[in-house]
Amino acid sequence: MLKAKKSPLLPPLKLFREILRAHRQLPALQRSLGDSYVKQEFKLHKNTDNPIHIVGFLQSWQDYLQMISDGQWKDYKLSKQELDKMSPEQVGQLYELMKETQNF
Repeated sequence: MLKAKKSPLLPPLKLFREILRAHRQLPALQRSLGDSYVKQEFKLHKNTDNPIHIVGFLQSWQDYLQMISDGQWKDYKLSKQELDKMSPEQVGQLYELMKETQNF
């Protein structure tokens, strides 16, 4: 079985802009929440100098961009493997995000 070829990583600013552009197709509530989350995450990671973290960060957000662009976000479910890879801080963020979305 052939594995799908990954596209080259986009530079951070271009990726950031493309994500915000892709969010335009989302319903207003999801767009607002997504935009603020993306802005916060990119701001928090802008001074990261570890190349492994940078590549992982960009690859994750590029995968997210692909999922949003393809409309796959509607049916997406987080797998146990993805959850197991998250740090306690990331799980906490995910929980807070879940609570926030349930308030609407």
